Amino acid sequence: MGGVNNTVPESSNSTAPTSLASVTDFSSLIAFFFTFGALRDWIKIFLFGGALESLRRLGLYLYRTFIDAFWITAHFDEDDDSYNWIMLFLSKQPAWSKAREVEVSTRSFGLNSSAIMVPGEEDDKELSLLASRKLAYLPSPSMSYSMWYRGRYMTVTRVQTQTGYYRQKQETLQISIFARSHRVLNELLLEAKKQYMSASEHSISIYVSDSNNSWRHVASRPKRNINSIILDPGISELLVDDARDFLESKAWYAARGIPFRRGYLLYGAPGSGKTSIISSIAGELGLDVYIISLSRAGTSGTYITLLIREDDRGECPF
Repeated sequence: MGGVNNTVPESSNSTAPTSLASVTDFSSLIAFFFTFGALRDWIKIFLFGGALESLRRLGLYLYRTFIDAFWITAHFDEDDDSYNWIMLFLSKQPAWSKAREVEVSTRSFGLNSSAIMVPGEEDDKELSLLASRKLAYLPSPSMSYSMWYRGRYMTVTRVQTQTGYYRQKQETLQISIFARSHRVLNELLLEAKKQYMSASEHSISIYVSDSNNSWRHVASRPKRNINSIILDPGISELLVDDARDFLESKAWYAARGIPFRRGYLLYGAPGSGKTSIISSIAGELGLDVYIISLSRAGTSGTYITLLIREDDRGECPF
């Protein structure tokens, strides 16, 4: 006779004891580890360290928020003209004569302008006549200095880094002003620019191309009257008038899609005045001189185009 199968199918809830046993085993494992006193100490240290790190990050966030809310910071790269404006402005500030650590420099930033001279230099007439450059006090690199500008607290820092394959020295100037608006920074920039332009009113700046496809200011020269250069009658007037007419026709070139450029071929024996003519024309038109060496390795049409685009003021490269 056939018997009755009393086997009951396992239900899905049959895994509950297994899960409960797993949880119990895990709790037992944790309790077992906590029996070691050293482990409890390590966990306390871990939690305490995590709390300290969280507080550190919170403090840093609050500090940066405060700095962003009450401080305005400006950076000036030495390859930019504004760097020379600010450095010349700083070199003329009386605060540098009282600084405890400064850099003594003969750099005039392309201008023969008065700076904070070493005491006694201006009194020695013979030394002043013989010296080719004046000594100036400048901020030392990697040092922060405090000063006041129009009632506002200001810090100045010069940062020097090495960049590129050849580890070339690159310098940046950082100025931070305790102010909520840009008004004080705007006044500082305009004053520094006006001082520089006033000092360079009777000179032209000389720029050369570097390996980074940028222009680097190397010197300034006094403007020379073009009439002091001996040329055939009418040549100097023709060159200046033609260059001035060209500069005034920029809109005409742009409207017709013609590249805005003009070239002059100057030839003659060395010392016949070719370079002097270029400098004189730039002085007459209030332009600067940009020098490109065509014999330099890597010089190509693309390289020259990049250099010209770097400065779009229509000035005089030669």
